[in-house]
Amino acid sequence: MLALFKNMPKKMRDSLNEEEKVKRDEVLVALYLNLSFCHQKKESYPDATKNAEEALKVDPNCAKAYFRKALAERLKGEYDLAKESITAAIKLAPLD
Repeated sequence: MLALFKNMPKKMRDSLNEEEKVKRDEVLVALYLNLSFCHQKKESYPDATKNAEEALKVDPNCAKAYFRKALAERLKGEYDLAKESITAAIKLAPLD
Protein backbone atom coordinates (compact mmCIF):
# COMPACT_ATOMS: atom_id res chain seq x y z
CA MET A 1 0.00 0.00 0.00
CA LEU A 2 2.78 2.43 0.95
CA ALA A 3 4.64 1.82 -2.31
CA LEU A 4 1.45 2.47 -4.27
CA PHE A 5 1.05 5.93 -2.77
CA LYS A 6 4.71 6.84 -2.36
CA ASN A 7 5.90 5.70 -5.79
CA MET A 8 2.89 6.83 -7.76
CA PRO A 9 3.92 7.53 -11.36
CA LYS A 10 4.41 11.25 -12.05
CA LYS A 11 1.74 11.27 -14.74
CA MET A 12 -0.80 9.80 -12.33
CA ARG A 13 0.32 12.08 -9.47
CA ASP A 14 0.00 15.14 -11.70
CA SER A 15 -3.51 14.13 -12.72
CA LEU A 16 -4.80 14.19 -9.12
CA ASN A 17 -7.08 17.05 -8.18
CA GLU A 18 -6.48 18.97 -4.93
CA GLU A 19 -8.88 16.84 -2.91
CA GLU A 20 -7.19 13.65 -4.11
CA LYS A 21 -3.74 15.07 -3.31
CA VAL A 22 -4.85 15.90 0.23
CA LYS A 23 -6.27 12.40 0.68
CA ARG A 24 -3.10 10.82 -0.72
CA ASP A 25 -0.98 12.79 1.73
CA GLU A 26 -3.27 11.87 4.64
CA VAL A 27 -2.94 8.19 3.79
CA LEU A 28 0.84 8.44 3.42
CA VAL A 29 1.19 10.14 6.81
CA ALA A 30 -1.02 7.52 8.46
CA LEU A 31 0.99 4.69 6.90
CA TYR A 32 4.32 6.19 7.98
CA LEU A 33 3.04 6.80 11.52
CA ASN A 34 1.77 3.22 11.76
CA LEU A 35 5.12 1.92 10.54
CA SER A 36 6.92 4.09 13.07
CA PHE A 37 4.73 2.72 15.86
CA CYS A 38 5.29 -0.89 14.73
CA HIS A 39 9.07 -0.39 14.64
CA GLN A 40 8.98 1.09 18.14
CA LYS A 41 7.09 -1.96 19.39
CA LYS A 42 9.76 -4.17 17.77
CA GLU A 43 12.45 -2.00 19.41
CA SER A 44 13.78 -1.04 15.99
CA TYR A 45 14.24 2.59 16.93
CA PRO A 46 16.25 3.77 13.90
CA ASP A 47 13.46 2.56 11.61
CA ALA A 48 10.86 4.14 13.89
CA THR A 49 12.68 7.46 13.61
CA LYS A 50 13.05 7.13 9.84
CA ASN A 51 9.34 6.54 9.32
CA ALA A 52 8.38 9.45 11.56
CA GLU A 53 10.72 11.64 9.51
CA GLU A 54 9.10 10.39 6.29
CA ALA A 55 5.70 11.41 7.70
CA LEU A 56 7.14 14.86 8.42
CA LYS A 57 8.34 15.19 4.83
CA VAL A 58 4.73 14.77 3.73
CA ASP A 59 3.24 16.90 6.52
CA PRO A 60 5.76 19.10 8.35
CA ASN A 61 3.02 20.20 10.77
CA CYS A 62 2.15 16.74 12.05
CA ALA A 63 2.48 16.82 15.83
CA LYS A 64 2.00 13.06 16.09
CA ALA A 65 5.01 12.48 13.81
CA TYR A 66 7.16 14.70 16.02
CA PHE A 67 5.91 12.78 19.06
CA ARG A 68 6.73 9.39 17.50
CA LYS A 69 10.14 10.73 16.46
CA ALA A 70 10.81 12.05 19.97
CA LEU A 71 9.89 8.73 21.56
CA ALA A 72 12.19 6.77 19.24
CA GLU A 73 15.03 9.25 19.78
CA ARG A 74 14.61 9.03 23.55
CA LEU A 75 14.68 5.23 23.41
CA LYS A 76 17.89 5.43 21.35
CA GLY A 77 19.39 7.69 24.03
CA GLU A 78 19.41 10.75 21.77
CA TYR A 79 18.01 13.03 24.45
CA ASP A 80 18.84 16.38 22.84
CA LEU A 81 17.14 15.36 19.58
CA ALA A 82 14.19 13.97 21.50
CA LYS A 83 13.84 17.27 23.35
CA GLU A 84 13.79 19.18 20.05
CA SER A 85 11.19 16.84 18.57
CA ILE A 86 8.89 16.89 21.58
CA THR A 87 9.16 20.68 21.75
CA ALA A 88 8.05 20.87 18.11
CA ALA A 89 5.14 18.54 18.86
CA ILE A 90 4.04 20.66 21.81
CA LYS A 91 4.21 23.86 19.75
CA LEU A 92 2.00 22.29 17.08
CA ALA A 93 -0.50 20.71 19.47
CA PRO A 94 -0.16 22.21 22.95
CA LEU A 95 -3.37 20.61 24.24
CA ASP A 96 -2.61 17.04 23.12
